[in-house]
Order: sequence, then structure tokens, then C-alpha cells
Amino acid sequence: MASPLSSITNELQLLHFLLDEPERVVAIKDNYFISSDGHDLYEVLFDLYQQGVKPTKENLVGAGNCVNEKITPELIDKINSVEYDPEAFDHYRYLLQEAYSQDRIQSYILKECSKSVTTKGRLDVERMEDLVSDLQECISLAKHTDSELKFSGELFNDYERTVEQRVEGEKFYTTGCSKLDAVLPTGFAPKEMTTIFGSTGVGKSTFKMYLKNRLVNRDVPCLDVTLEMSETAEMDRWMASRLRIPMSKLVGTPTEPVDDCILQMIRNEKEKLLKRKKYAMLDSSKLSIAELEKTIIQFKLKAKVDYAVVFVDLATMLEEFGSGEAKDYEKAVNLLHPVAKRTNTHIVLVVQAVQKTLENHRPTTLQGINLFRPSLASIKNSSAIAERSRTVLSVFRAKYYATRFFPDDPQVDDLEDVVEVQVLKSSNGAVGQRVQYLHDEGMFRLFAVAEDYIPRTISNLASFSQDDDDEL
Repeated sequence: MASPLSSITNELQLLHFLLDEPERVVAIKDNYFISSDGHDLYEVLFDLYQQGVKPTKENLVGAGNCVNEKITPELIDKINSVEYDPEAFDHYRYLLQEAYSQDRIQSYILKECSKSVTTKGRLDVERMEDLVSDLQECISLAKHTDSELKFSGELFNDYERTVEQRVEGEKFYTTGCSKLDAVLPTGFAPKEMTTIFGSTGVGKSTFKMYLKNRLVNRDVPCLDVTLEMSETAEMDRWMASRLRIPMSKLVGTPTEPVDDCILQMIRNEKEKLLKRKKYAMLDSSKLSIAELEKTIIQFKLKAKVDYAVVFVDLATMLEEFGSGEAKDYEKAVNLLHPVAKRTNTHIVLVVQAVQKTLENHRPTTLQGINLFRPSLASIKNSSAIAERSRTVLSVFRAKYYATRFFPDDPQVDDLEDVVEVQVLKSSNGAVGQRVQYLHDEGMFRLFAVAEDYIPRTISNLASFSQDDDDEL
């Protein structure tokens, strides 16, 4: 870390840089100067730049002396006498950020933490959360992960490093499913959002569970924020999925309680999952986007990771979505998108589809169920969510509707329970591609359909029936 002496020298070098190239003042995101003289002189330089006035010794001293009597001709001469490397602006700026972060942690955050835990009475949890968030911001600043304007040289240097990592296979962020990875070129890349949507009962939460399981198995950092289901209900589904047992065996009844062997299976699974320390769940019935961001930061700090996939199910239950009006949706999504960027995470929103077709149409044939296949317009107030999401995936399950509308049709029994995920938006790839999964409803499990297997669906049921007749 920078010593006080080197911090002062760095400030003088950076200020000399700004005197010679005043347009560089906007490249410094905030006023990170620690010394009062440096802090105030930077503010004067910024004000002059905004006014379109070139800084001189006279106007710097004239404006600066009004706020700090130590801004004198002698100080300007001292700054101009300090040598600096004309190619090292970013280096000086990064040192300034590190010194600022160190000073804020030492002089403010640690003191406030100590005060909070030694004060009599109950611990102020919200205050501690604010300090943790402040600490994370300082860490990000010291790591130089704050957003910044980049010119061609720096852009290509960073991009070249990214492509080098891709060559080595190190820069792909998996969704957890290889078949889905094949149709989403960048996977669940950091600083982006994906939306998964579908009508009630079609399997969107099961699809989320499927992806979550595969990410956990690959030790990809994963945070599951469940706003609709209770913690116990979510755990029931998760364990049914992982242990491959019907959920009824986990819940039991007054006359048939849960078997001891089920408890032992859960304890065995617990031992396996304890070795994977990059997964956490938050069960909340009321959560704001600001609280969500704090939770993400806490998860990353505790898991000691810089990147994570964050599932939010159902996302529209976040407080900012309010009453569901279009303006509330737009406001909420505009707040969510920067959270993904600031936290270096991929946020997966699970949302409910609004199917007008369901309200106004009853199919007369099995093929008519295809009218329920969702489109972007099926997302409530879809424009705001779709615009901010890098990827939009719809979930459709024909057998759910077939069983509902045609319970006595013998053909329904021949249908395989297929969950179909379609890419309706992909900023980095083609749209319209579909990935099919066989659905095991009782165990909340999905199985990706093999390339050489054609499941019995509504679309090809007629051809299967014809084939069967020919065989007979």
C-alpha cells in the first residue's frame, strides 16, 4: 500500500499532470485527493474546466484562495517543479484511488465498525450493512474495477487479454447447461441480465432449479434469492431434485411420516454441499433493490469471489416493481441493471408471463395449444424488461396445457412431458433457437434431450401415431 510520503508525491505528480493537460480532470471519477490542498485544488481545476477556462497560476490562486488560503503561488510552483512520466497518468490515478481507499478504511470504516460493536444496546445491523457496502466500494476502487472511459490503446490491451483468456478456455461463463451454452455465446457473463419467463405451472422455477443445480455442481458462485417460495418449500424442491425422490416423500403425512432413510439422505447431501462454499439462499417476502445489492456484496465477501450468478424468483416481487404499472417496471429494471454492473454479477430474473390467450381462448384441438407458446409481449410490461436484459428465455410446456384442457383425450397420455426453452432475445447470438428438456414433475428435475432423440410432442404426435400404425 502507498505510504503517506508516496501518497503526497503521487498527488503532486497527478496535479502537475492536470495543470499541463486540464482535460484529464474528467478522467478522475471522483475527488480522491486525501490532502485538503489537493482536494480543493482539484475542485478549482474541475470548475475552470467546466467553464472552459484554461488554468493559470493567477486564476488558480484567485479561485483557490477563496476556499483554501494555502493555495498560493508557492504551491503552484511546487507542483510544477515535480517531475512526472507523461505515459503514466493511469498509474498515478490508480495510486490515488488506492491511497484514498486505504485512508477511508483506516480513518472512517474501521472506526465506525468499532463504534457500532462497542456501543451498548442491540447491534445496528443496517448500519453494519452500510459499512460493509462502503468497504466493498473501497475494495473495488483499489482494484481499479470502477467504470472508466478508455481510449483505443487501453481498449485493445484489455480486449486482447480477454481473447487470450478465451483461447485458453478461461473466459466463458457457463449457464450450467452445455446445450444452453451452445445457443448463448457468452453464457452468464458478468455485468449482464437474463430474463426467464413463462406462465404459471410451465416449469420456469424448475428450469431455474436445474440451472442452479448444475452451477453448484461446477462450483460456480451462485446466490438464489427467493421472494415467492418459503425457505422450507424451496429446500423441499431442491432436495427432491438433488436426491431424485418425490417431494411427497420429503413432506410426509400424519399417517405416513417421513422415513428415517430420507433424513439420512439429506444429511449425506449436506456433507457434499458443505464442501461447496459458493452457494447461498435468501428467503425474503419483502426486499428492495438496494437491499438486494447489499446482499450480493455480502455474499461475495463471505464466499471470497468476484463474480456470481444471482437468481431472483419472482423478480417482480421486489419492492420497486410496486403495483405493476409500466412506469414502476421501467424504474425497477433501470435500477436493477446497474446493480449487475456494480457487483460484477449476472442477474437472472424469473418473471411471470401474462398470457392474454389464456383468458380469451380455449383450444379445440391439441395443436391449438401452440397458441399459448409465449412471445416477448407475454412478459408484463415487456419493453422495459426486454430492453435491459441481454438475454430473454421463454419456458413452454405443452403437456401442462394438454392435461388441463383435454384431460380425457387418450393422445395426451402419449405426449412426453417436455419443457421447451426458446431464445427470444440474445444480444450476442441468434434468436428463435430452442432447447428441449424432459420434465419429471414430482422430483422437479429436467433432463436435456439428446440430439438423436425425438420426443413425442404435439407437433409430431401425428407422425408417431402413423409410425405406430405402420408397425402394426
